[in-house]
Order: sequence, then C-alpha cells, then structure tokens
Amino acid sequence: MLTFEATHEIWRPTKGMVLGFGAAVLLPVLMVLNSGSSRYAIAIAAGVAVVVLFYTARFALNNRTWLLGLLVLEEVLPYANIIPYDPQARWMFRYPLLLALCVPTLPSTWRSGILWQGGFRMLMAFYLWGAVTVTYSLLPGISAGRLLPAVLLFAALSSVVFEVQNRDDVQLILGRFLCCCGLVMLMEVAAFIALPAELSWTHDEAAPPRFGGVFNTPNLLGQLMLATVASGLLYWPNAAGWRKLGATFAIVSSVVFAVMADSRSGFAAMAVGGLLWLLWRYRARGASAAAGLSLLAVMVFALASPSARVYISGRDTVTLTGRTEAWAFEVKAIAERPLVGYGYDVEGEIFQNRYFTSWQEFWNQGANSSLHNGYLAIAVGMGTPALLLWLFAVIRPFVYLFRNSFDPWNLRPVALLVVVPILLLGIDESPLDPLRYPKGLLLTLCWGLAERQRLLTIARKREAATIAESSSELLTAIASSNG
Repeated sequence: MLTFEATHEIWRPTKGMVLGFGAAVLLPVLMVLNSGSSRYAIAIAAGVAVVVLFYTARFALNNRTWLLGLLVLEEVLPYANIIPYDPQARWMFRYPLLLALCVPTLPSTWRSGILWQGGFRMLMAFYLWGAVTVTYSLLPGISAGRLLPAVLLFAALSSVVFEVQNRDDVQLILGRFLCCCGLVMLMEVAAFIALPAELSWTHDEAAPPRFGGVFNTPNLLGQLMLATVASGLLYWPNAAGWRKLGATFAIVSSVVFAVMADSRSGFAAMAVGGLLWLLWRYRARGASAAAGLSLLAVMVFALASPSARVYISGRDTVTLTGRTEAWAFEVKAIAERPLVGYGYDVEGEIFQNRYFTSWQEFWNQGANSSLHNGYLAIAVGMGTPALLLWLFAVIRPFVYLFRNSFDPWNLRPVALLVVVPILLLGIDESPLDPLRYPKGLLLTLCWGLAERQRLLTIARKREAATIAESSSELLTAIASSNG
C-alpha cells in the first residue's frame, strides 16, 4: 500500500516540466488563433485536452491527497457560465475529467478490498440497488448517466480513505481541498471585477439580484461556503505563514460571496454545527457561550431594519418559496411507490405530473428540478428502504465515534463542523446522496474517514481480545501442568 508520504515523492514537477507543459499548451492556442479552419482548431484542442488529461491523471494517481480538491474543480468548472455552450450538454466537458481522475484509482481500490467492508459495503449495495432502479426509471438514460459518476467518485474517495494513516494525513487532505476551493474563490473575485452583470448576477422580478459569479446557480455559492468554512476552520489552527493567509482568504471570500448570493441555509446549518462544537469542546463554558451567542443573534434580529429582517428570515416564510407545496407532493409520490421509487436521481421528473399544483417555472425543469430536500429525494428516487439503508450507513460511524473515547484521527470536530451542517442542509437543499459539488464530496470523504477509523478500531480490539485470550489459555495450561 502506498502511503501519502511515498506517493507525494513519486512525481514532483520541476520548473522545466512546468515551462515545457505551459509551452505545449500555449503553442496550440496561438496556432488556433491564427487558423481559419474550425476543423483544425478542434483537432488542436482535442490534442491539448489529451495531454492535459494525461498529466492530470498521472498527478492525481501519484498524489492522492490532492484528489479531493481536484474532484471539486472537476465538479464545478465544466458548468461555469463563461463557457459558451448549452449547460445541459456540459457532460462532454465533465466526463473526460471525471474518468481521468477516477479510473486510474480503480485497480488499487479493488485490491484494497475496502469497498467490501462495513459501511462501504452497505453503500455499494445502495448503488447496486440504484442500478436496479435504472431498469424502471422515469428516465433510464439520465439515471444511468448519473449513477456511473457517483460510483466512480465513491470508489476514488474510498482509495483516498484507505491510504490515510494518521491525523496529519487528514489535515493534509483538508488543506489541499481548501486550496482548490480557494482557487474557485479567486475565480469568483475575477468574475465580480471583470464579468458583465448579465453573466455574474441572476435577476428575479420578485427579489433583488443574486450574485452567482461564474456559476448559473447562486445557491452553489452557499454550498461552497459551507464546505470552505468548515474545512478552513479545521485546517486553519495547524496552518502557518502564507498557508494561514490563504485559508483566511478562502474562508472570508466564501462568506462574502454567499451573502451576495442570498444563500441563507448554509449559514444556519453552519451556525448549528458551530454551537454543537462549542458545547462539545468547552462543556459548561461552551454552553454559556452558545447561549450568549444565541441571545445576541435574537437581539440583532430584533433591532435590525425591516429589510434586513426580510433578508435573514426569507421573503416567503409561509411556503418557504414554494417548498412546502413541493414537499407535500413529494410525500404523496413516496406513498404511491414507497418501496422502489421512480429511478435513481431523476426524482425531479415527478413534478411533470399534471396533478402537481405549482405552475412556477422553477419546478418545470424535469429531472433537473430540485426537490429541496435531500432525504425526500432519495426516498422518491429509490424508495424508503434505500433511504433507511443510506441513513444507517452514514450515521453509524459517527455514533460510534462519540460513544468511544478512541479518536486517533481527531474526527469529532470534523463530524460537528462538517457532517452535521451538511446533513442539516439536506433538509432544505438537494442532493445528499449524489456525489455532486464540494459539499457532497466533502461529506463522503469525512464519512469514509469515520467509517475507516471505526473498522480499524474494531479490528484492533478483536486482535487485543484474541491475544488476551491466548495468553489466558497459555497461563491456564502452564498452571495445570505445574499442578
């Protein structure tokens, strides 16, 4: 098994390699700019893409601690609104990156056997059932097209988890994940400065403009903020020098852009996780601090202007911007097919039913419509038993973590600052199961770390019990022979 320290030294790019690779990219670009042939331009672009994908795959394979961060870029960059291409057909940009990052990890993941252990085996059964649902899905092609990336991402992250040896490895992964989130924040800064408003802001007649930056969906900035702040808070105390400065930039900028995106759910989920961390870390003092902060929040809300109160609480507190109506319809859909669902990750298609009473265009995107509840989304798509299996597999390692004093990888803060907020966000947003976007990748990695630590702890306890039993039998045998 390759450790992080070993793999980090396998392939270290030199200045000459970087300059050579930059020239290899720049030369085709200059040729394309001076060429009037679109066919020639496409051929050159394809050649450059092959070279980039090769080096990306090689780097990710030899530097597993970067894989989570690179997967973040793979998940978000192909859907940037600065790409002049149909957003519904961006899979042609995403899939090559996905395959280049994930496929090389499959042999080592298979040899490790981690996918057939504990909760990993449960989630593999979950995805196997997802494959069964493809056969009767409302949109079989879309279900299959979304299931394959989820399985590949799960296997790739499992390979990262399998190689973790200690808490330093955990910090290294979080730091490099934060670095890639910081790159996305730099793109948002550039978008705020340079992009025209019609590209970087979304406009709704009934609400103020929302900043999306390079993304079409402002809510993505809220999810990115949660993942960035959570990983940043965990990494920041151990950072130094420019790394601490970079972590601070990533955290602050993500918060600012989430405010500009009018994404409140992430802040509420993060606040709950922070209060739980205070209670766990400082006990009575933490309870006092949590009570004081809660009282301060109430006072600020009471003294705020009416417009500020509307922003904090939301403009539609009765239907939660149509969510309550959609949730009621989703519950009825689950009651009609409680065991099997309607197909993996196409649950939004149920809103095409003529009995759905909302006529808002927001709900008329077919399989791309969000159910705005990750738990209901799993139940609608794959049935209630699949939801229960997923919940049991995900929650069990964290219950075990807090019931036992042994925590060599220091995962309790990870559970409170990362997992709890993301699971809470699943009540208001989708998705939870599909490994999409930074929060889904971070949740899966943190769960994998907790489950891996649980399995190793159980194995050590069994080994210790076996040794103790053998020693006892040996002492008994010696005593009987002396007698």
